[in-house]
Amino acid sequence: MEINLENQVKLACVSAVLSDILSKKLFGECLTIIDASVLDSDSKRAVKSLISQAFTRNTSRILVDLEKLSVEQNNLKKEK
Repeated sequence: MEINLENQVKLACVSAVLSDILSKKLFGECLTIIDASVLDSDSKRAVKSLISQAFTRNTSRILVDLEKLSVEQNNLKKEK
């Protein structure tokens, strides 16, 4: 049980850092670049929407993969 709790804490920390870096910092930098490079407001809005969708999709995928990895590790440790 202790190993499972340790893995859950590690996963939560990694997930929080990744979410913070991806969702806030890198996403914000991308939006700033879009603001600086796209002049047409409709195009800018469309590009921002596509970037937002891509970040959401890929962040979710990373978090799901981390969860799967944690479950697999817990299962391997239980088998030992």
